[in-house]
Amino acid sequence: MTTENTPLDSPNISTPSPKSNSTLRVFQIIGWVVEGFGALFTLLGLFFKLQSWEGGAEMLIIGMSTLAFFYPFMLWAVVGSRTWLQGLLTVPVGSALFLGLISALFRWESWQGAYEMALVGIMTLLAAGFVSLILTLIRYSKSDNKPFYWHIMVRLVIATLLAAPGIFKAF
Repeated sequence: MTTENTPLDSPNISTPSPKSNSTLRVFQIIGWVVEGFGALFTLLGLFFKLQSWEGGAEMLIIGMSTLAFFYPFMLWAVVGSRTWLQGLLTVPVGSALFLGLISALFRWESWQGAYEMALVGIMTLLAAGFVSLILTLIRYSKSDNKPFYWHIMVRLVIATLLAAPGIFKAF
């Protein structure tokens, strides 16, 4: 007989630890990596574009397109939605983030229709932000997953700040 303690020797055998959802965790990690690289390419592209260095426009297009096409499909994993209501909320918010980021890309690249895209993007982001704020105020105190609501709001605010200058180009 050995004197080593095994898991069967532990005193809390009757209360097993809850098993974490490893699939959601894998999607979250993949989402954070994709979001991080998209943000990195976007920031580097903006920096290169401001310095008038070659490759800035390409980096900006790669970064913003990655983020824009990523959010409608993977926002639920990145923000950690745990209920069907939270998963349902990520669909319109992801679509609003898509339109907002594409409108910012149109503005930064000075493509034709940038002003119209900026109006559509900012209106969609503001509507999604308003609905998300109302749901956050209602559900925040009742929820055990409070970071979910903060993650949604932070992404909406950042996308709104990126898209907002596009509406002032016409003046």
